[in-house]
Amino acid sequence: MLTQPESYGSELRSYELSGIRVAEVAVAPPQTLPVHNHANAQVVFVLDGSYREHWPNRHVQLRPGSVIFRPPNESHANVFGESDVRALVVSYRPERLGALASCRQPVELPALAADVPHQLERELGLGDPAAPSALEGWSLLLMARVARLVDRDPWPAWMGEALGFIARHHSEAITLTNVARAVGLHRARVAGAFRRHLDRSVGEMIRDARLRRALAEIRSSPRPLSEIACECGFFDQAHMGRWVKRVTGSTPGEIRAAPPRRV
Repeated sequence: MLTQPESYGSELRSYELSGIRVAEVAVAPPQTLPVHNHANAQVVFVLDGSYREHWPNRHVQLRPGSVIFRPPNESHANVFGESDVRALVVSYRPERLGALASCRQPVELPALAADVPHQLERELGLGDPAAPSALEGWSLLLMARVARLVDRDPWPAWMGEALGFIARHHSEAITLTNVARAVGLHRARVAGAFRRHLDRSVGEMIRDARLRRALAEIRSSPRPLSEIACECGFFDQAHMGRWVKRVTGSTPGEIRAAPPRRV
């Protein structure tokens, strides 16, 4: 069995903490990593691009916003076929796993609040004397949120359909009512399940989907910010700017002006 380093691809930046390692990595296609494992547990958050990950009994297609948890020494393979991929990889030594220590299988989490990954990304970029403490705090919060998602009641069969509806229609003026109607359930049942399984309201999930798309467009497209805001479902450029600033700590203009990341 091939044992890989803590992260794969090219490391753009990283921090070593006490029992925790946070890295932003990039992988250029085409590339296949054969079956391998990592000594420490990992939470991977996909920022840009998509790729396939193969586990012993299934494979998953990961896209921007996808989150996976891998327990220590879990065997998997990665296939990077079409697009450049950028991801955050947070590695935890066994003594820092906390509530995730009892999880023995890899888990795909179809959604996670955007604030923690983007705050990790921001602190990696700041790199000031306060960054290590901030990165450790956000990494532990990420672990806690993932643990709560893993340790839920059985995932409702209709949840994937609801999340797919949000992914397809987030740029439209959709609400909890629209999502509930799409899956044929009462609003209260859908709202309760989102809170119980995702720790997020339907409205927050819609906003997170809009933010992910807006951030990808801001980084990759020269189009006017007002046009991107409208296309992604925000009221206007100012509305998008407030949420981008709140989640990432930077304005859309600052994100666009930052030096491009090289893969």
